[in-house]
Amino acid sequence: MTAYFSREWGNLIAPGVELRQIIELMKKQKSRIFAEVGIKLDLGLKAGQNFEQAVSHFSIFLPELSLMIEYGAIKDKLGLELSVYADECWEQFFSKIDRLMQLIQPLIFIFVALMIVLLYAAMSLPIYSNMGSGI
Repeated sequence: MTAYFSREWGNLIAPGVELRQIIELMKKQKSRIFAEVGIKLDLGLKAGQNFEQAVSHFSIFLPELSLMIEYGAIKDKLGLELSVYADECWEQFFSKIDRLMQLIQPLIFIFVALMIVLLYAAMSLPIYSNMGSGI
C-alpha cells in the first residue's frame, strides 16, 4: 500500500497538483481504500496537521513514508522523492517475495515427490502381497 499510494501521490504532486485537489480526487474514487484515506487525510489537514503528520497516523503505510514526505517537502521535490521511494518499496516487496519463493518452492517439490512415492507404493502393495500367498 505504501508503494501504491506514494507512486500515485508522486505522479500527482510532480506536475503541480495541489494537495487539496489530490484529496478531493481521492475522496471521489470508487476504490474504498482511496476514498477512506482521502477522507481521513482531509480530516487531519482540517485539524491543523501537515501532510506528513496526517500520513503517519495510518497503520497501512510504512513509517518511513512520513519521513520521505517531510524530506521531499524540505527539498521541494516531493513528487520526485515519492516516486523514487515507491520504486524502492516495490523492489523490497519483490525481493521478499523472491526469498519466500526460494523457501516455499523446494518444500512443494518435496511434498509432490513424497506423494508420488506414496501413490506408487499404494499401487504396488497389492501386487507384492499376492506374491507371498503362493496360489
